[in-house]
Amino acid sequence: NDHANNARFVEWALDAADRDPAGLRALDVSFIGEARLGDTLRSVAAAESEDTLAHAILRDGARRPLATLRTRWS
Repeated sequence: NDHANNARFVEWALDAADRDPAGLRALDVSFIGEARLGDTLRSVAAAESEDTLAHAILRDGARRPLATLRTRWS
């Protein structure tokens, strides 16, 4: 069906976190849209606090993210 499954969005978000996955304590995900074969995607993360990151999976040229995530780390 030529689209990425939701688990891939989580993998991409964690890759952008640049932290040891063993330190992940909480994950909140909102899936908004589908990524299709051939899409150019970007995964970004920004610190909200010392232990919390906000993430977005973005498709080039799109107005809204395909997914937003919040992670909490130890």
